[in-house]
Amino acid sequence: MALKPETAEHLARAERNRAIARALCDPQQCSSVQPPPWEWAAVAGFYAALHYVHALLWELHGLTPHDHPARRGYVARTAPLNRVLGAYDTLYDLGWQARYRRTFRPKPQEVLTAVHQQLDTIRSLVYRVLSVEAP
Repeated sequence: MALKPETAEHLARAERNRAIARALCDPQQCSSVQPPPWEWAAVAGFYAALHYVHALLWELHGLTPHDHPARRGYVARTAPLNRVLGAYDTLYDLGWQARYRRTFRPKPQEVLTAVHQQLDTIRSLVYRVLSVEAP
């Protein structure tokens, strides 16, 4: 079964944001940026999660949440997305604080866990439910 074009676009955007988040978590790739850009890794990680969620909601239900509270509500109420609500909330919280709290400095391990574990939990679920192989 072929995915809807919008679903494929969300997955492509999610993969790009995931790659950016992972690159920002890699001290070798960001050695010239001091202090390390952990807050931007958190932001990119959250927006990857957002696009994975949008891909699944669009493909299965034709839904496009228009703001963060609506999207979170769909994640909380929609099976099987509700299984990754904790991971989504962690990424949302880190990303929100990084963007809007001027003094926020996330702990590196917290961001690494969010980007490499919670985000990948969401990613795996979405690809499995869509019956598509992850790139």
